[in-house]
Amino acid sequence: MAIINIKTNVSFFLVLLSIIILAFIEGAALSNAIDGEQAIFGSEIQLIAFVLISIFMIIISTLKPDKLILVSYSSMTLGLIVLITGLFDPSHQAPLSIKTTEAIVGVILIIAGAMMVKGLRLNIQEQAIAREGLRNYRKS
Repeated sequence: MAIINIKTNVSFFLVLLSIIILAFIEGAALSNAIDGEQAIFGSEIQLIAFVLISIFMIIISTLKPDKLILVSYSSMTLGLIVLITGLFDPSHQAPLSIKTTEAIVGVILIIAGAMMVKGLRLNIQEQAIAREGLRNYRKS
């Protein structure tokens, strides 16, 4: 019977929501850069690339749930990048509200990713079952 892990589901939802918020923020910055109103900097390009990678990993983990650990590590990495980019903006062009939002979203991504990893680890009983299964598989 399938076990529903609430911590993992809530963490996944927080990661998904945070990535959507970041996609809107960086989409606006990209739109301004395309219109010629504002230049786009390397840190924003890096953030956009990590948002796209995270979206790709969420799609993969939706199709193959055993790959969910990739999303957790990716979200923690994205959270660190967002936090550093929000706090140490080299262009000093982003408004304080955007920087604050990015910092909060970065912290949420780090915490949600850590909670997700914690929920994906096997406990001692599950490890023993897996070992026994592997031993029986090797014998046959």
